[in-house]
Amino acid sequence: MGAVLALACIAMAQFSHPSPRDRYIANGGLVVAAITIVLVPVLAAIISAYIRADLVEHGKESTPVTILGIPLLDVSAEKVQVSWICQDSQRPAIFRQPGSRDNTINAILVGETATSYYIHLGDKDKPPSEIVKLPQNCAVLTHDERSESR
Repeated sequence: MGAVLALACIAMAQFSHPSPRDRYIANGGLVVAAITIVLVPVLAAIISAYIRADLVEHGKESTPVTILGIPLLDVSAEKVQVSWICQDSQRPAIFRQPGSRDNTINAILVGETATSYYIHLGDKDKPPSEIVKLPQNCAVLTHDERSESR
């Protein structure tokens, strides 16, 4: 669609200006406009992705980026409590740490598949900062109520 529109604008610029100089100026303006329309959102998305990744590394939530309700960068990370519900013999070491109580830990959900959850533990300044993969059939996630009250 964008290519058809660009070709139509170039064709209009070719036929609407009688002198070659005016055509070059019109085409140059179209090229600058096209680059700006594509480049600015791409740069904004890249910068926003790095900012949001840094938030998650520091143990903070991240919300999706939208422009006029349209998702530009549909990536989010939310605080959750993870409870281990399978047998203790299968329980990962993260649920045996001093901060863990009743087989529950606080983490940030950074991704999920049909069979697994990916959670972020700790933050960049307090080791260990890691992402852990947990099977969905052994982990129950509850959303952190404190983050919803903001």
